[in-house]
This record gives sequence, C-alpha cells and structure tokens, in this order.
Amino acid sequence: FARQDNEAMLSCEVAMQYNNGYTENVLVFANNIRNIDGGTHLSGFRTALTRTMNYYAKNNNLLKNGQVTTGDDLREGLTAVVAVKLADPHFEAQTKVRLTNPEVGSFVETTINEQLGHYLEEHPAEAKRILNKAIQAAAAREAARKARELTRRKGALSGSNLPGKLWDCASKQKESTEIFVVEGDSAGGSAKAGRDRNIQAILPLKGKILNVEKARLEKMLAHEEIRTIISALGTGIGIDEFDLNKCRYGKIILMTDADIDGAHIRTLLLTFFFRQMQELFHKSMIYIAQPPLYEIKVKGRKKSEYILSENQMHKRMIARGLEGTELVFRDGKKGKKTQKVSDKQLAGLVKDLAEIERAIVVLSRRGIKFADFVQAYYDGTRLPQFRVCVEGQEEVYYDKAEYEKRLDELNDSIKTEGEEAIVGEDLHEVARINHINEKLKADFGLDIKDFLLKPAKTVSGESVATKFGLINGQEKYDIASLGDICAGIRQIGGKGIEIKRFKGLGEMNADQLWDTTMNPATRTLLRVAIDDAGEADRLFSILMGDDVEKRRNFIQEHALEVQNLDV
Repeated sequence: FARQDNEAMLSCEVAMQYNNGYTENVLVFANNIRNIDGGTHLSGFRTALTRTMNYYAKNNNLLKNGQVTTGDDLREGLTAVVAVKLADPHFEAQTKVRLTNPEVGSFVETTINEQLGHYLEEHPAEAKRILNKAIQAAAAREAARKARELTRRKGALSGSNLPGKLWDCASKQKESTEIFVVEGDSAGGSAKAGRDRNIQAILPLKGKILNVEKARLEKMLAHEEIRTIISALGTGIGIDEFDLNKCRYGKIILMTDADIDGAHIRTLLLTFFFRQMQELFHKSMIYIAQPPLYEIKVKGRKKSEYILSENQMHKRMIARGLEGTELVFRDGKKGKKTQKVSDKQLAGLVKDLAEIERAIVVLSRRGIKFADFVQAYYDGTRLPQFRVCVEGQEEVYYDKAEYEKRLDELNDSIKTEGEEAIVGEDLHEVARINHINEKLKADFGLDIKDFLLKPAKTVSGESVATKFGLINGQEKYDIASLGDICAGIRQIGGKGIEIKRFKGLGEMNADQLWDTTMNPATRTLLRVAIDDAGEADRLFSILMGDDVEKRRNFIQEHALEVQNLDV
C-alpha cells in the first residue's frame, strides 16, 4: 500500500505478509531510518489494522458467538514494513529510536483504513484465511489466560510459586546469584551436590522441551517443563506479563550435554527465551555452560585433562601425534625414502588433510562415495563442483557458468503447468577439496588420487612398500594412502593415554562437574548476545519453524561458513 500527500509533504508505504507462524515482526522506518522503539507510524498502523479487520469480520459474519479478536490476534504471524517520509521528523532521542510526529499516526491510519479495506473486499478468500487465523489465535489466547489463572491459583494454594524440583540458593542478592537449567535429573543431582549452595540454584529438566516456534501459548503453558522454568524465574512471559525486575537470579546458565542432543535441547531453550523473555538477552543474563565431552588421563600424571568437543579431541590427538613424528615419502617399487617432510610442513599438511576428511564425510551424507566420485570425474586437476539430475541421470559441471546455463535450458523446456523446476546442487565441499588439491600438487607433488591408494602385494605375495611412512622414535608406521596419514598421527597421539567419553552430564561426579563447568574461578561461560533482533527473529523462524525448504536452502547457502562442525 502507498499514499502520498504533496501538500502536507508526507508519504507512506506499507508491505504486509502473513505466514503460518505465531510471532509478529513489524519494522518501521522514518526517512529511511529504522525506529526500533516504534512511534506514531507504528501505533497508527496497528490501530488501523485492528479496526479495518474487525469491521470486515463483523460485516461478513465471520465472528460467531460473541467472539472478539484483539490487535495481538490479528497480528499473529504478520511480517510488515511501514516506511514514512516527512519534511520535519521529530524523534524521542538522538538515537532516533521512536518517531513522535502526531500527524504521521493519523496519515498512516487513514492509508491502511482505506487501502487495506479495499484489498479485503477485493480478495475475500485471503481475507477469510487471515481472519480465521486471528480467530484461532483468539481462542488460543483465551485458553492461555485460563492456563495462567490455573497456574496462579495452584501457586497461591501451595503458598509458593517455586517448583518442587528447584534446588534454590541461599543468597537473596539477585546480582550475585545464578540458576543452572540442567539437562536430566541425574545431572541435576550431581550439580546439586557439587554447587556453591550460597549463590547457585539448580533446575533439572526432564527430556526435550517443546519447540515454541511451532506452538501457541496455550500449548506452551500446558508443557510441564516450560511451566517449571517460568515459575522458577518468576518473571512471567509474553509482552503483557513479562517483568524483568521480578527475575530471581542474575545469571541464567543453560547446562546441557556436550553432544548433539545437548545442542538440540539448548537450542530449544534459547528459542523459548528469545520468543517469551527476550529482554534477558538484552540485559546479558543468558549464558551457556561448557561441560567437557572427553576426559584424558596421561600415564604418569595425576591430573586429568578435559576436552570440550569432538573437534577439539581430534585436534588434541593430532597435536600429541605430531610431537617427534616425521613423515617420509617412499619409492613405490624399491621402498627407499625419497622425501622427508619438515615438522612445519607436516603440521600444515595434516591440517589440510583433516579438512578433506571432514568434506568427505559431508559428501557421504549427500550420497556421494568419494572414491567412486574421484574415479569417475577427476580430470587430473579438479573435481566437478556442480551436479544436476535429469530423468534419473546425473550430470556434473566443473564451471559454474556452464552449470547455470544448463539449469536455465532445462527449466525453460518445462511446458506442463505445475511441473516442478529442476534444481541443481552446489557441492560446496568440493570447492575446498579442489583448493587443497592445488596446494598438495604445488608443495608436495601429491594428488587427490593418492587418497585412493591401497596396500599392494607382489605376484609372489610379498607386501609392497607403502608410498608414505610415519616415524616416531623407534617406531615406524606404514601408511598406504594420503587419507590414512591423519589416522596414523591420531594413533600415535593416543599412545599412553586413557580416553573416556562422557555420554552425558550425569556420568560426571559432583567434583568433576564443579571443577570443569560450575566453579566461577575456573569455568568457561558463553554469554548469548543479540546484536540484531530482527535478524535473530528471521533465523529462529527459518531454523526452528515449519518451512523445511527454507531451512534446507539456508543450510546449503551457509555451509562453507561453518568453522567447528563435529562429524
């Protein structure tokens, strides 16, 4: 919608879109400056939207049995941009976070009243879908109100709003206290035994919590673990009821297992806090604990070493394995040493080979067997980065321009209405493999095909010397292929140590949990900050919402930006 008044030197543009989600995301601008706290243009938009929608609903008998839809109901799942331009803008502060011109509010309100009203009359099917969604939101709001009242009554009858599973701290000095939201009852028990009871409260959660991105408020409030969190913090939830001043703790620390399941639970918790208690992020109150995934015991040492992740474990084994180790190249027929790799070169080579290892794992998840892929398509310098499947047949392309041209040709040939477009695949991992292959050729005279080498034997059955060898002190290791070098280095690094992988927080005793994760003097905490709430909102919607296609596209688009992927 757009409207311009040259005499008043005012113009207004509004773009609106409804989706299947439950959150409102309205961005407002004045003279191209975003006003994060809203202002008269936002209030005018909201007032007009509510009035126009309700007027249409009543006139078309869409509201039954005295149903009432509020502005919040009508804005559920709405994404909108409201942009105004005016000659003399007035803002609440120098940062221009809020527009205060009263004439702008009435101008935007009139614009929406007229143009949205016309749109609804001209598009009755879309209008009915929007209003049906709002009616469902109203029913959910009423159910949530009843659930909140029930929760309050239970709290009043019990004499305390604190959940029974909360182990509270003794101190009442909010700034110095912290609550650990812990994955699992077993881990909660260990945390309780190991904590500083004066300042640390423990709240164990059982199982995965609800994904609030896909649930309305009444379903959320029916979820026991979410009700427990709300009760323990004491802030209430939502725009109308959340009160940061009532928060009972200075820090909220999410402590989940160090594995992928723990990461999932942590993400669900972050989604809940972002959607219902976002101000906690702005006040730097949300933290992530860093429990270890591995314990390493070195022979002859009393003190254990703790490793946070699979990726760090690989790096630690590589670092140990490189100590005093040299790599040699051999003549394949005579077995004589032809080249020795320096310590510095070996460290760089192993880093590159580890990156190829990770890329091979990701390719395997795409259904690509690396050895077969190399045998079929390696042209002596590079592998194809792009592929298209046409009628069950795979086509690969080394050049992006040729790949895009082929996609255009295929999609231009689609004649049947409703037939799906052909979508190609950009193999991001191959780009890194090709880049590293160039380095291998230039620095060592090696080739990606050296990954495919296997142990060989003579006709008489004698073993042929492998192309590579590792030497560590008096011990020698035959290495058949380029891809086996990292495994050999890790094998050397694992000598003389005992490795324990924690299946979960519950496997650590109270002392271990305190020393590694809870002791303020020695622990590492990650503070969760939000620099751009609008972008955060978009990402939560994509990654935690119902749209699988958007999520897949996002992952493919940003695959190369991943730095610490455990595979």
